[in-house]
Amino acid sequence: MSDRKANSYRVKVIRNGQEVRVKTGSLKVGDLVKIEKGQPFPADLLLLNTSYEDGICYVETSSLDGFVLYL
Repeated sequence: MSDRKANSYRVKVIRNGQEVRVKTGSLKVGDLVKIEKGQPFPADLLLLNTSYEDGICYVETSSLDGFVLYL
């Protein structure tokens, strides 16, 4: 049940130069995902940039089966 919920969360993705919203279960290798402050960060993504001036991000580990990073 929690995996189904995690895979149905919608995120912004840059594809072909356009911003589109897709379910996390539909993410593809190479997708650029835009996560905004307070949104869950899918656990299998790589953080490339943050809006904090010092480049820091905070990790919350209370959820161990999916979304664990909040920006």
